[in-house]
Amino acid sequence: MYLEVLTDPAHHDPENFCYIVHGINPVSVLDLFKLTPEQQYAVFAEELEWKIKSFTNPRLFYNASLVGILEGAAHTRTFSPFGVIIAPPYEDSVVIAASRDLGSPTNYFVRALGENTDFEEFVERFRGYRRPVNDLLHGRNYNHLILQGDPDTRIAGVYYTRFDQVLDDVGVMWGKTAEKIVGRSLPVAGLPFLGFV
Repeated sequence: MYLEVLTDPAHHDPENFCYIVHGINPVSVLDLFKLTPEQQYAVFAEELEWKIKSFTNPRLFYNASLVGILEGAAHTRTFSPFGVIIAPPYEDSVVIAASRDLGSPTNYFVRALGENTDFEEFVERFRGYRRPVNDLLHGRNYNHLILQGDPDTRIAGVYYTRFDQVLDDVGVMWGKTAEKIVGRSLPVAGLPFLGFV
């Protein structure tokens, strides 16, 4: 249901696409510009390396969103103006798919503890709640996916929200940074800005 509609970011068409995305937001965009390029790289590298561990660990769950413009449905709201495009290996990797923000607990403490008990309890409460793709791509609020980590999950690309030249510049920088971290070329997809909530 979800994976069959995903498109390849290597052939990004801003008028016809669908991705599962996860925002990377170690600092605010404004704070990002106060850092030197070396500091920016270090901050993004630490955040993305930790996220990749979450994406590939079958004991962990993580947040994501479905964004896209498909057959008249359009939804590009994300929890961060830049992040990664995720390619989960299995349909069952998507444990929860809600057409609204479910307010999951933050899981930043996973770095220190190596587990996410509060998050697991949250997942059990909503497990099996999976709205159709069309529901997720309609509406102006955030949608909310919960995925289970898997060693075969891969980073398919990076995204940024096209709002102005500043975010275009950050998007280019973010794409180059992510490529260094993952050690391979990644497509960069600029998502159209469709307005505030």
